[in-house]
Amino acid sequence: MDDDLDDYKLDTTWHQDPSHIVHISFQRDPRHQGRKTKIENKWYCRGELGVGSCGVVHLETTEDGGERAVKCIRKTIATRLKIDYRRELAAISTFSKIKVGQSLYS
Repeated sequence: MDDDLDDYKLDTTWHQDPSHIVHISFQRDPRHQGRKTKIENKWYCRGELGVGSCGVVHLETTEDGGERAVKCIRKTIATRLKIDYRRELAAISTFSKIKVGQSLYS
């Protein structure tokens, strides 16, 4: 299970002023002979969407209108409640895949 979760790790930096998160990823660029191009996305927290047993879900947006829901899983709370946070992460990764999202709403 842990190997599958490694595919979802993001190079992340937290900034306090103004408060935002920067994710760095790399995409192949056909204009540059398929070489990978660095992409930096800034995400700003816009508020709380809900609370679960081991974390909070926030709405985050980008300056160009991108939106996402981010679940913050507190490992200390999950451990105290005897919840395996890795299973929670695995479930999130399964339902985050495009195929699943399209089939649920098609």
